[in-house]
Amino acid sequence: MVDNGNGRDLMGYKKEDMIPAFVRKFPQGWDVKTQMEWLERAIIIYSIWYYELGNSPILDQQYDTESIQLYTLMQEHPKEFKETHYAYAFFDFDASTGFHLKSRLVKKDLKRITQIANFIYYKAHGKRG
Repeated sequence: MVDNGNGRDLMGYKKEDMIPAFVRKFPQGWDVKTQMEWLERAIIIYSIWYYELGNSPILDQQYDTESIQLYTLMQEHPKEFKETHYAYAFFDFDASTGFHLKSRLVKKDLKRITQIANFIYYKAHGKRG
């Protein structure tokens, strides 16, 4: 996390804003780029559930924590972030919202991640999508 001198980064976040129970723990062998790509995909999927399907099976605190976790990694590892698969959609991500992310996806990525989001959502709700 990039500190601006008062324990907070430029967006006003501090590590204590992340709820420890919701901080994503990754397998030991995952490098920072892989971690960011996982979080990017998860945040896009969460956004589809919330904004498109009107119901998210995760708590707001989980979304907020994972968004701040991604934002922090982006700030701490800008070179690796620029190499992630979805960097083009997250170029100005500040962890405050994921509303615009789906609209930025290229057609191929949009189709694939929407399929994943729908599969998980409807499986969790016992429905067919």
